[in-house]
Amino acid sequence: MKTVAILLCALAALLVQFPAHAVALLNTPITDAVTDSTPGPTLEKRGGVSTISMLANFAYGSGGTTANAYVQTSLDGGQTWCDVASFPQFLLVSAQYVLTINAAATGSTACSDGTLGAGTVVNIIGSLWRVKLTTTGTYAGTNISVYLVTTGLTGLPWLSPRINHPAINGTLAFSAFGSDNVKHIYTVTGTAAPVQLTFDTSSDETPEWSPDGKKITFFRHVLGQYGASVWVMNADGSGAKNLSPGSQLNDLLPSFSADGTLIYFSYFNSVAQNACPGSNLPAITSVWTMSAVDGSNRTVFFDGTAHPSSCQNMEPQASPDGKYILFTCTGSIGSQDCRINVSGDLATFVQLTNGVGIFGDPHWSFDSSKIVVSRMTSDGYVNLWTMNIDGTGLAQLTHFTTVVGNVGRFASDPGWSPDGTQIAFEDATDLSGTEQAPAQLALVNVATGVVTDLGIPCANSGCSPRFKP
Repeated sequence: MKTVAILLCALAALLVQFPAHAVALLNTPITDAVTDSTPGPTLEKRGGVSTISMLANFAYGSGGTTANAYVQTSLDGGQTWCDVASFPQFLLVSAQYVLTINAAATGSTACSDGTLGAGTVVNIIGSLWRVKLTTTGTYAGTNISVYLVTTGLTGLPWLSPRINHPAINGTLAFSAFGSDNVKHIYTVTGTAAPVQLTFDTSSDETPEWSPDGKKITFFRHVLGQYGASVWVMNADGSGAKNLSPGSQLNDLLPSFSADGTLIYFSYFNSVAQNACPGSNLPAITSVWTMSAVDGSNRTVFFDGTAHPSSCQNMEPQASPDGKYILFTCTGSIGSQDCRINVSGDLATFVQLTNGVGIFGDPHWSFDSSKIVVSRMTSDGYVNLWTMNIDGTGLAQLTHFTTVVGNVGRFASDPGWSPDGTQIAFEDATDLSGTEQAPAQLALVNVATGVVTDLGIPCANSGCSPRFKP
């Protein structure tokens, strides 16, 4: 155990010193005995990688006998799978192990399939990756996850879905890096491959559907330049139109009104620096509206100078029933989630959250009866929480806790499914602050809290997975 602790500390130090890209290759509960199973998606390598560290986390509950996890790679397109790492056998206690593959090492070995000796690695890095899991006995409350971590790698997420991903009940829009290393808007339906909708050289982020599902709005900013603009396009990516006049506007985080005629968005006032009353925040951010057709009739909806405790107001979301506007409100109150009547009457301003930590990413359920938010608690964990529309009944939905350095699991940017049974979200495995740090789409069952990773990469910032109405 002391050796394992030293390895974990060494890995944590490595992640601090160098850019780290981590991918959750497997994250699954264990119940009945499993033989010859590959519960995680098959992922494909993108880009040059010569060293891979692998972290296995076995969270033991009760029951069971043994569990074995083999990381496997393929050199022939998935026809043959070879063990490249076999973690020490997991018994009746929680444990973490780290193993490292170095492709620069020389030597030869036979290809084994689920028989590599425990605690052994083979220095081969193929194009496809998966985990083979075998267990004995019946477990309860037990989970195993395997993360693959590279260091010093820049650019694209280094693993992406190969062919299959778990079925999606509907269509999701989201933002992800394309092969050009720029963020674009995509949609994905059922078990089909994602479809790219935007192809500009600028970065496209935070897609939101119109109420009728015929349009998508998003914001775009030119890489390396100042300013951002709100765009709208058809659901298939055609007819893209810039709704923000000029080139120096800071129009961000758009969404549609309940009737689809308006766009609510955040306007970042770069002139009013250090003007936040009672706060050290750099600038005033207000919620505005404009025509969803042509961007006309730009109007301040909630002025960041009007309420002394909330001068940065982001991520506006209209309730589907047309009664309220939900947004993240930041200022002397910290970072909370707030609500105001659709009339904009300041007297109806309500601070919904008042807990310890940082709140954000608010999103309505389609029936306007619930709200989901992300929350970073004092321990550094980021999870999804749900609550009633008046802020009562705040309850934690995801329970991600494993963190090594900046690498773990962090749930953010949630969006409800139309039937209210699932929430799509960004499942990030790196909070290093790098936009290209790895993240993927995931679904959580609202009733049970069970998370299903889709294995589909999305942007670490601005992913915004949203179900089509």
